Amino acid sequence: MVTNAPNYNTETECCDPASGNIAVIEDETECTEDTCDPETGTVTHIAIDARCDDGVQCTVDSCDRELGCVSEPDDGFCDDGDDCTIDSCDPESGCEHVFDDTDSDGNGVPDCITCPALDVVFVMDTSGTISDEAEILCARIDSVIAKLALAGIDFNATIWGITQTPGGAFSCLTDTVANALGTDVPGNPPCCPSIVSEEDWALATAIVAEGFGWLPGAIRVVVPLGDEGPLDGDPCEDPGGDRDAITHAIDVARANGVLVTPITGDGSSPCVVALAEALATETGGDIFRSTEPAADVADAIENAVVEICLAMGPNGGLGDGDGCPLNPDKAEPGVCGCNLPDVDRDANGVVDCLGEEAGQPTPQPPPADASCGACGASGAGLYSLVGAAYVMLLCVRRRRR
Repeated sequence: MVTNAPNYNTETECCDPASGNIAVIEDETECTEDTCDPETGTVTHIAIDARCDDGVQCTVDSCDRELGCVSEPDDGFCDDGDDCTIDSCDPESGCEHVFDDTDSDGNGVPDCITCPALDVVFVMDTSGTISDEAEILCARIDSVIAKLALAGIDFNATIWGITQTPGGAFSCLTDTVANALGTDVPGNPPCCPSIVSEEDWALATAIVAEGFGWLPGAIRVVVPLGDEGPLDGDPCEDPGGDRDAITHAIDVARANGVLVTPITGDGSSPCVVALAEALATETGGDIFRSTEPAADVADAIENAVVEICLAMGPNGGLGDGDGCPLNPDKAEPGVCGCNLPDVDRDANGVVDCLGEEAGQPTPQPPPADASCGACGASGAGLYSLVGAAYVMLLCVRRRRR
């Protein structure tokens, strides 16, 4: 603004000595340096970008004489060098790195994920009370392997009884632990130096962990199926022999780099579930409790393996520390794993996923579409999240550079 006023404030106004015109120095844009040349009466407004630093490292901060400070996000500042993340700049929170779940071949596994081979040994209690789960597994194991193969996952399955191969519901058993590897338990534990029963699933787990001929370079997994005490069936004793057998199985599995993911049957007591959970947690696996064998056993196995691939990130989860990356409602597995809520809807003092004190399960299934938020798939078939072993987190990323 220019004025011909004879008197002016030299701190805020600038006078042209030739014409006597007065100009206001300050342009009210806080990021400009406003100056007056008293010899010419020229007012200059210099934009100073440094005055516009918003503290967000990925924005380009500049001073516009008309608009003031302008901060433009630049995704280029957020490149983390990982081809499996989509890097972007949020003008408020800064750099964001989101896992790239592009599945260009439609095989159910993102392009950036690959799994090493999985070598899995199923160890079955053949006492009869687990026969429903065994029958479904035997009927569907070939289709499970085929589905996983279509997803690009090399899944090698060995299915053994502990001391017997009775046929019938257990028709897919190819051998027994006792016959293939012997009955002596590694380490000769005082509680239980050898297998004596078809229900010794903790001892059988230890024998397989140390004695099985694992595929070189494969992920080693033992899946014991049982619904009674892990040492010679019920009654389950904790503390007692059952706890001691589980503790020894944990030690042997960990020493041999083996993950254990028990499947407990419908009606398993709280003692059995607690011991199976301890075995899983301490070896890097997870527990899956079957409540409707016809509907959940085979799907649990399929999804457990797929989740190994989907769940791996640089820090576990999909790179953001989320312990349940595919369930937006949970950040940690909790008591019930990632796909079931840790709630007690009937207020009986027992979390629903663990069932009633008397062993009658009251499972709460996940929403039909809760499984594949990260992949954009619906919750059916191979992609429904049962999550029996997603926390194994053992897949490695394939960096395509």
